[in-house]
Amino acid sequence: MSWQVNQNPSAVNTGVALNATTFTTLLAANVNRIFLSVTNPNSEDVIINLRAAASGVDDTGIWIPAGSGLMLDANAMYTGEVSAIAVSGTPTVLVSSF
Repeated sequence: MSWQVNQNPSAVNTGVALNATTFTTLLAANVNRIFLSVTNPNSEDVIINLRAAASGVDDTGIWIPAGSGLMLDANAMYTGEVSAIAVSGTPTVLVSSF
């Protein structure tokens, strides 16, 4: 087996404002994604869903407590749309991917 490594990945780094009413898209689907990080530096918890924002509101996603985050690398990568919702308030999460 031969591995090919992308030496110059095109990184996406952004802050995304959330609310407690509707899911917000963090990242569009990308079949070439090899790294994903969502950091929650806020005092409010957030919920990350590995599905489209339009899929509806519920709390069955990945709970990210205040001050923590989620990281996926090529060994456990999800390439579909990633969305999130705030448990309360209007926090901004930090999103990085390539």
